[in-house]
Amino acid sequence: MATVAARAISMFVPGGGLLGVAGSAAGMLAMFAVCGLCLRWCFAKCGQMLKGFDIRTHCGIGRLFLAWGIDKHPVFCITVTVHSAKDFRNTSLLGSANLFVKVDAKYESCKTMVNKNAKWEETRRLTVPQGCSHIKLSLLDRKSGPRQDTLIGSVQWSVDKNFFRQADKFLNTRKDHKIHAKDGSVAGQVAITFRMLDAAAAADDSDVDEEPILEGLDPDIHPALYGEVLGVMGDDIQRNLCGSRKVKVLASVLQGRLERRRASRRLGGGGTEVFAAVCQLLPRGSSDSEPDIDELKRKAQEKGWAKDYVPRKWYWCLWENRKEFEKDPEDPDVMVSVLSITSIHRDVGQSNYFSIKYKNSDGKSIEERYRTIRRDREVWVDGLELLRLECRLLKKAENDKLAYWRSRPVSEQMEAWKSELRLRGYSDEEINQYYQHVLMQSMSKEERQKMESTRQEKAAVEGSQGKDIIPSASAPAQSVQPAPTSQLERSVEGPAAGVARVTAPKAAAKAHRSQTPPRRPADGQRPRVPPVIAGKGILASGKGRVGAVAAGRRLPPTIAKSKGPDPSVVRRPPQ
Repeated sequence: MATVAARAISMFVPGGGLLGVAGSAAGMLAMFAVCGLCLRWCFAKCGQMLKGFDIRTHCGIGRLFLAWGIDKHPVFCITVTVHSAKDFRNTSLLGSANLFVKVDAKYESCKTMVNKNAKWEETRRLTVPQGCSHIKLSLLDRKSGPRQDTLIGSVQWSVDKNFFRQADKFLNTRKDHKIHAKDGSVAGQVAITFRMLDAAAAADDSDVDEEPILEGLDPDIHPALYGEVLGVMGDDIQRNLCGSRKVKVLASVLQGRLERRRASRRLGGGGTEVFAAVCQLLPRGSSDSEPDIDELKRKAQEKGWAKDYVPRKWYWCLWENRKEFEKDPEDPDVMVSVLSITSIHRDVGQSNYFSIKYKNSDGKSIEERYRTIRRDREVWVDGLELLRLECRLLKKAENDKLAYWRSRPVSEQMEAWKSELRLRGYSDEEINQYYQHVLMQSMSKEERQKMESTRQEKAAVEGSQGKDIIPSASAPAQSVQPAPTSQLERSVEGPAAGVARVTAPKAAAKAHRSQTPPRRPADGQRPRVPPVIAGKGILASGKGRVGAVAAGRRLPPTIAKSKGPDPSVVRRPPQ
């Protein structure tokens, strides 16, 4: 009896009986489990390291594979614009599926954001490695936690066939592609657009970096906008456009339908569909008022523009629809100056929303919120940001140029004036006459009186030397005499302070007009006048006269009519 009891107790003692056997088995299983986890971790790390490894990128092997015909294409880049999906199976047990699209090209891939309405309008850049034979697109349902994403359906395309041999039919066009489940059945449909970015550069395998189409437009940073710019510019692509030409290209891209939403993000906020565009219009107080042409001309002349020229400004404009825009593009329902836009923001929660902040005429900050319609949000955001910065640079360059010429010496400014007036058809005699008049106006009263007395004495001496003097045939019919002292105003800006500007009479200008016809600016070219002389006043030339603004305000004509300057005397030969 004691022996049986001892044996029974030993079964429950560690290391003895059945309990000992179970403990040993559990220990072995635990050891195998740890080893299995370690091996799995090692294999996963090795797989990650080998996933991006490509022997073609080392020691010129890629070029050898191309030369030997093993690979049919070099490395190239594409943009993938995922528009929407429909007719797909809902794999979610509760509610709608959290959908996203993934595009794979060998070891390279890109993804869209996750949403529930299956509408993305997102553009991603994808590099297709050398040796990649197929590009695969997958529609997935994002699962929370440790569960894997559920595959709804996928489709793949041949690189050689679709991107090279049939590129004209496959690329740059929105197409609906059917996706198939694992069992081969149709699982839905995805609308997608492919664009080739640098096919020419990939074909010649050049290592030289090509200039961007627009200054500051990087295809890696702005893939969606880059594709839109390519579509607008067409085959005749010029590189590194900047200034007003860059602004015009961006304005051509930034046109389309939007849904204008309320600034608040509360539930139930409605929206109105509008047509948005960036246009160059005449400045006005508001979209309901008409531009004051006379006031705009006056301000333009004060800033140095030609007499009848009115500069236009760029505006962010809204119409009810495209028909209203095409009917009257000069009369938008809403217009916001591009220079007044302070910032453009993306909505963090929703991939197709963005907002614009600007300041109105009262200095109050206003926010406008929009939802994109069948277009990538990044096109609007990146395009408006580049447009806003370029318009600010143009405005700054215009102000800097004006300030620079105000600071230059009078002699340098007059040389520029003379060159410009010669191009406009003025004779050298007329230009010198005006130049002498400006110099006289820059003198003080005592200096002018002294110069006048010297001129009279010189004329008297020349008259006493010759008995018979006749005026030259080319002598002008009118003279330019100093303006009255009460009408003379002196400038206080610039190193050549004290230079005043006045208006020459039309009769004197017409009397001395050369036979050479004036050169008029070409159509579409701004008839900009030459640089200013000095100080705050800005000269403006018109037909047969030269206008002037001194000390910040316009001066009336102050050149008195007379019989003419002292004619050049010619001594008659002795009888």
